[in-house]
Amino acid sequence: MKELVLLYYLYLSWGSVGQGKVSILELSRWMRKSKTQMKEDIFKLAEMGMIDLHVVQSAQKKYFVSLSTDGQRHLDDNHKEAYQAYRLHVAETIALIKERGYSSKEPRHLSKKEIRAIAAGQKELFDE
Repeated sequence: MKELVLLYYLYLSWGSVGQGKVSILELSRWMRKSKTQMKEDIFKLAEMGMIDLHVVQSAQKKYFVSLSTDGQRHLDDNHKEAYQAYRLHVAETIALIKERGYSSKEPRHLSKKEIRAIAAGQKELFDE
């Protein structure tokens, strides 16, 4: 089911600067996996024809991923399930971030941005 989350994320990336091309590093961070695990998943999806791989040569070889026509068709057929899986993934990610933040034993220093948000009365705007 995580393939639907990945395809939906690529679908959403069309409005961004990359115009639908997302790096494997960005995907691994979003999917909360290592780059090696993400590469394995990406190559499997590429073999299935769901995504297209783009290689950019610079100082090192970088892989970018975009949605293929077969992947778009699969996403269109399962759009409701993909949307629900994506929402669930986002909720799990937010819960994990909050849990990590609250479980810290030592107090952390506030960033300048957080200090400005507290001064503006925006810090606790979205907290429960």
